[in-house]
Amino acid sequence: MFKERLKELRKSKGLSQKQLAEKTGISVHTINSYESGRRDPNTKNLQILQDFFQVSQGFLLGELKSDDFFKDQEVIDLNLDTVLTQISMLKQNMKISESYQNRVATLFLLKSLNYINNEMLCRTTNTLDENDINSLFNALILLNDKGLKEAIKRIQELTYITTYTNK
Repeated sequence: MFKERLKELRKSKGLSQKQLAEKTGISVHTINSYESGRRDPNTKNLQILQDFFQVSQGFLLGELKSDDFFKDQEVIDLNLDTVLTQISMLKQNMKISESYQNRVATLFLLKSLNYINNEMLCRTTNTLDENDINSLFNALILLNDKGLKEAIKRIQELTYITTYTNK
């Protein structure tokens, strides 16, 4: 399924294999091998393609259907924008210290992750607590853009180790 998805994404951007190679730094031969199904992507190239197309690994590998991925995307984006606007207004209306802002952000992340875990992913257990989210959030705010991208890569690498996955 990866080969079809890559071709679909490349064509949706109006790119030839050569143009995709130039933009990603992946050789034309390698892209051609991916699209013909002769070769699967390594971790590095998979990450490059995910970043370039701004899609999840699951979508890129064909684990999610295109229709499911894009279904109601406009409505979802609008609702998320509304939530973010409300959070921004809350911050503007409340004269709160930076440490309290961090606490509010931590609680927001915790509640959001719990909702996603329980309602959207239909998981019945939740091992994250407020201290976990607080530690994660405090670590992330110390990172610059390069550090954040590296943290994301490391988290994605953990998904390849069966000890750390739900499968």
